[in-house]
Amino acid sequence: MTRTKSTSANSIRRPRNSLSREEILNAAERVGQRVGGDLTIREIAGDLGASPMSLYRYFDSREILISNLLDRIMSRFEYPTRTGDLQTDLVDFARSHKRLLDAHPWAVSLFFTHPSPGPATDRIGETALSILVGGGLSREMAVSVFSAVIALNYGWASFAKARSESVINGTPGLSLADSLSLLSDDEFPVTRQVAPELVEYGAHRHYELALGVLVTGLRTV
Repeated sequence: MTRTKSTSANSIRRPRNSLSREEILNAAERVGQRVGGDLTIREIAGDLGASPMSLYRYFDSREILISNLLDRIMSRFEYPTRTGDLQTDLVDFARSHKRLLDAHPWAVSLFFTHPSPGPATDRIGETALSILVGGGLSREMAVSVFSAVIALNYGWASFAKARSESVINGTPGLSLADSLSLLSDDEFPVTRQVAPELVEYGAHRHYELALGVLVTGLRTV
């Protein structure tokens, strides 16, 4: 990600103790949208026109600040109306969770290092588990299916982000389509056969198919 320098307006330091936790989190989100998941205290402070040390008055460390930021994002989760049907409710949950990740692609990598940032995330997990346990699954199976849905969503969001960035940034080297076209039909016959679909990895229609397969499997549990 390209780093951006603070504007001249922000070069004038704010008065001491003039910040708030909400302002800092707003700034962290702005910076995250610009630079991705490797945002730093210094960049957040620069966005605010404040000294880096002033942020530690509100957050003891970068990790705590990031956890609060991620929990803030998770608080935007839109809880679907429950129908009482296990498969319907799980699909609705998965789609809502994926929409949240799609809306904040810059934050996806941070969730891998902060998997349980706070109470909003815990409430989302409670919702999914209540769907699964309420649908008759054992504790072991409920946790397994929940993990599978979360892994699917984070993996898919990561694929989609990488694909989007490669298109926007013009990633050097051969495109995936070009690379696949160079494969030998004799050695990779099936790969060549499905190549038109492979170049669309991360597509929404593929996600819906994968989610459908996962949820349909619950019928045999």
